[in-house]
Amino acid sequence: VSTQSTGKPYTCPEERRGDIEGWLARNETLTDARCLIECQTEYVLALAEEAGYHGNLDARDVWFAWVDNKRDVARYRDGRYKSIVTGSLAPSHPVPWMQLMDDSIEAYIGAEDKE
Repeated sequence: VSTQSTGKPYTCPEERRGDIEGWLARNETLTDARCLIECQTEYVLALAEEAGYHGNLDARDVWFAWVDNKRDVARYRDGRYKSIVTGSLAPSHPVPWMQLMDDSIEAYIGAEDKE
């Protein structure tokens, strides 16, 4: 049974449509990246709650850090980021992403062995 963002089951298709239109209308009012991040996070959290998922999906701080410290977008993949699930910081990759011409999983994982 589908549910609305209030957590209550929809009683008819019109309620579902109204919920969708509410999210779309809210999206139209967003003025900057931080507002977009907040709205998207709230939407994902609402979906997770409706699905009964209780893990941590709140990644807004990761996105805020990216927005606040925008770097060269091409170098984003060279960064180290903390997992919202485990809290651990990813290791640095030994080869800059823009120099990694072989995009196979074997080359990506094998690059660790070349350190």
